[in-house]
Amino acid sequence: MTDIADLIEGQTESYQTGTLISARIASVLPPLMALCYPWSVWCFYNSISIMREVDSREKIVPLIAATISIILTAVPSLISYLMLLRPVERHDQFAGMRWITYLAFAAPALFTLERVVFAGFRSSIDDRYLWVLIWALLVAAAAIGRQPQTKRQPAWTRKLQFAHGTSAAIILIVFLVVHLGNNFIGLLGAPVHIDLMESLRIWYRAGVVEVTLVGLFLFQMVSGARLASIRQFAPGDSFRTLQVATGVGLMAFLLAHMIVIFIVARWEFGVDTNWTFATSFKVGILGSLSNSRQVPYYWFALVVTLSHLACGLRVVLLAHGWRVAIVNRLAISIMIGSALFATATVAGMLGLRLG
Repeated sequence: MTDIADLIEGQTESYQTGTLISARIASVLPPLMALCYPWSVWCFYNSISIMREVDSREKIVPLIAATISIILTAVPSLISYLMLLRPVERHDQFAGMRWITYLAFAAPALFTLERVVFAGFRSSIDDRYLWVLIWALLVAAAAIGRQPQTKRQPAWTRKLQFAHGTSAAIILIVFLVVHLGNNFIGLLGAPVHIDLMESLRIWYRAGVVEVTLVGLFLFQMVSGARLASIRQFAPGDSFRTLQVATGVGLMAFLLAHMIVIFIVARWEFGVDTNWTFATSFKVGILGSLSNSRQVPYYWFALVVTLSHLACGLRVVLLAHGWRVAIVNRLAISIMIGSALFATATVAGMLGLRLG
């Protein structure tokens, strides 16, 4: 009997040790991937630079390298999402660091946000040094771990969720649909895009409309941050987890986008934020290492924006009694469409033209 008890105790201890190691890996891997993110952008830029310098017969190798590199920029987000799908155990000593995993998911937007802040201070320092320092500290924190401090959802959570969704719907109707369509039109050329933008600006840059939109976007970020902090430990399916993750990514993008548009470009430098500005003027998005980060940044921004809206629509439809299977297929279809839309839009920014 003693031997059997010792065997059971040994197996239990081995299982607990394995679970501990697995939980630590799941906690450390996302910030580690985010730490390495700048090097995938570096590889992408250098591969494109080599392609420009060699003749057509020698372009295949750098083309493959560029393709692999741009795919690697999605790894931090993908790994983070997969790690977030792990169930949160009551005594999981690393679950309290899930916020780091959510930040790692937003790496493409955060990397551009960092560059925007440096540009605002007109700093010529390579911002990758700060990136490595911050993420090295986050890797260490994730390795140490912390148990989650689970709390009951505040009574006003549903009201905040409703207000968040309502403001998102207003932004979608008043601004986002035409804005995304305007960016997509870039495939027809810069003059077509700029002409359409000038027409649309009469509407969304009118005093009251612009102030209202800015206020709604700020409310989205603040309310979204609060909802994410509440929902990060809440049990849910893969769609709910994706909704929180894409929400964090969208907040990082909005923060970077609003700072560069309103503070850096319009206020500090007095630059018109049109298609020429978005595509980095005559230098081009692929013209420098710093600009090259915008390729995965824009793609990420479009995908997380539309995917977050798809997840929100799913919640609304389920609340109105729609069948789960139908709603899930609709959400997945929108997400696939968002990836195709983002790819076409970014291709237009890189110079692809239709007709």
